[in-house]
Amino acid sequence: MWRIVLIVGIATVLGSCYVSQQGAHFLARQLSARDPDTLRERGRIAPSEVELVALVADIRQFGRDQLDLTPGNNYTRLIQTDRSHVADVVSAAGELSFERKTWWFPVVGRVPYKGYYRRQGAQRLAARLDRRGWDVIVRPVGAFSTLGYFRDPLYSFMTEYSVARMAELILHESAHATVWIRSNAQFNEEFATLVGREGAAAYLAGRFGAQSQQLIDYRARQADATVFRRDILALRDRLEAEFAAAADDDAARAAKARAYRDFQAEFRDPYYQQRYRSDAYRVYAEREINNAFVDLFATYESELDLHYSVLTALDEDLPAYVQLIAEIASDRSIDDPHHALQRFLDSVADGGHGR
Repeated sequence: MWRIVLIVGIATVLGSCYVSQQGAHFLARQLSARDPDTLRERGRIAPSEVELVALVADIRQFGRDQLDLTPGNNYTRLIQTDRSHVADVVSAAGELSFERKTWWFPVVGRVPYKGYYRRQGAQRLAARLDRRGWDVIVRPVGAFSTLGYFRDPLYSFMTEYSVARMAELILHESAHATVWIRSNAQFNEEFATLVGREGAAAYLAGRFGAQSQQLIDYRARQADATVFRRDILALRDRLEAEFAAAADDDAARAAKARAYRDFQAEFRDPYYQQRYRSDAYRVYAEREINNAFVDLFATYESELDLHYSVLTALDEDLPAYVQLIAEIASDRSIDDPHHALQRFLDSVADGGHGR
């Protein structure tokens, strides 16, 4: 109850229409979440929902025991809904730059995205930003973390998710609940992305076997994700160079259009088949993308190779990596956690232990 009082108080103090509206939707969902055992006793839970609850309980236990994550009481209650996702999130970047639009919120600080429980609100914000000259995207999200301040629920639409997707999602969000550096969304998302992906692979290996088809397929998808990360970051580098070299805005717009056309051409055969293992990324041959998409991708993955280098230096010890990130987050003398990771790597290269 104190958490409900807290969010109501925050909404009152801020006096924001956005905060009050989203807070009301949030509270409504919190109050609609039910304990699965209670639903089972009342005969109001589907077999697929029972399986989902059991799967998530197993993933949560794995995260605690094997990865040293602290998921708290998250994902132990269920919201039965006909929705296909939790919320719609707006992100924006400059039309001719990668200036990042950010918003400030209590607790989390400044972040480069703004979520809405009703899509109409996200679309209205996107339209306003578009009129002001921003590149904008609106994307659905299947879950989010309230960083332990509330009990994040499961949703019935998650019964459609694969075991691999659920493992990555729950471990990603559990990573957020374990470590969050205020106003440093990029580092937080990179950390959670690595934990989600590598943790999911470890979970699949434990559940199905190191040679299982489930793990082989997941690793193939992650290999494609690595190729795509390098492609999209190379596109970002090209665009930054084009923007810097352009004589005026018209020249910058023309260069931008060419860069995106060239990028999309690479997702057509035969070049695509030479680089990707699956068809998952073929959509980018036709899908409209813009600076907001590229910048959002950078939020999650631009320095991911640095994190993987740290994991390698730790002999692929994922719990040790989680502990290192937690230590960095708790050290108030550290201004830039990316620099802290680089110093760790430099120390290891010099023959030290990195700490």
